[in-house]
Amino acid sequence: MSKLVCFIFSSLVLVGCSGSGGSDGSVGSLQESVLLVDTAAGSNTTLTARLAVVSLERPDGTQTPNLLRGETEITIADPTGRLSGVPMLDVPPDVYSALNVMLVAGSVTATAGGQAVAVTPSSLVQHVDFGGRLYEATGRTALLLGHDDPLQLTNGIWTPRFQVRFGEQRLVRLDVEIVSVNVGERSGVGAVRELNNRRFNLDFRETRGVERPELLQGIQPGEVERMAVVIENSSTLRVLALEAGREPAGMREGLRGEIESIQVAQAEFTIEDERGASVQIATDAQTHFIRATNTSRDPITFAELALEDHVVIVVRERATGALPLAELVVVDETTRATTGSGGSSSGQPR
Repeated sequence: MSKLVCFIFSSLVLVGCSGSGGSDGSVGSLQESVLLVDTAAGSNTTLTARLAVVSLERPDGTQTPNLLRGETEITIADPTGRLSGVPMLDVPPDVYSALNVMLVAGSVTATAGGQAVAVTPSSLVQHVDFGGRLYEATGRTALLLGHDDPLQLTNGIWTPRFQVRFGEQRLVRLDVEIVSVNVGERSGVGAVRELNNRRFNLDFRETRGVERPELLQGIQPGEVERMAVVIENSSTLRVLALEAGREPAGMREGLRGEIESIQVAQAEFTIEDERGASVQIATDAQTHFIRATNTSRDPITFAELALEDHVVIVVRERATGALPLAELVVVDETTRATTGSGGSSSGQPR
């Protein structure tokens, strides 16, 4: 079953922020409430749906009005684990004990291998009890949904189960428009697209490759960078990796398979793809590596790749005849490929 986890940052992130933020969009202001989805689901399938209703429920069983402005499409699962989000109305100040979500009938679609098929959810209405805990909302709120188990579709049926965690720090992906960067202090300010351009302080001290000055020197105000971040608090993002920017030219996705050999000296590896063909992949200093488990997505290095790892790869097209160059390699430890592996390598099987 797919277990979709609702992370409510009641004490850490975005709950109770007030004010319009002013014309300067100063750090710490939230323009409107938002529902976010961490789409990492340990699957090669992209799952989308239309939401009809999102509401919070009080301990006495009464509910808020619909917090959506209307039916809204959202990505629930994506192989790259990018964040998706939809704006919500402000939550009436009160204490809540559950979340209710209603999907639009016939709106759920699963896409894999370039083919899209309709999927039927086990129930259009999902009631998410907070497990005896109470959540105090004070107006503008951010709810973050994430997957706890690999996405599983059986005979066209998707059966989500929901849990709730409070104050959970989790690696997520955000598209951030750079406002300013201080190379010496390894810090900056950025506007988060998924949060309607709300500004955050950016902490680059733990960013992969930050020891190279050109990493931060190459970031210019106005550019949009896709970042792997941990939301530290209501005003600060801890940036762990800079990934591909928003829809960069020449980017494509779709390479998936199992590592069958690793060429350490060349910083290359070979996968057996879904068709059973061997595909050699090149990496360089700009390649980002992520290990995805049922509960986390953590940065790793090329040296941590291993035989039989199941990977999802985003590549940048290169000149005809050149090897595909990986921009992002996700080692998926929530699912295992069914293809075999072969060939010799200096890498070690798990």
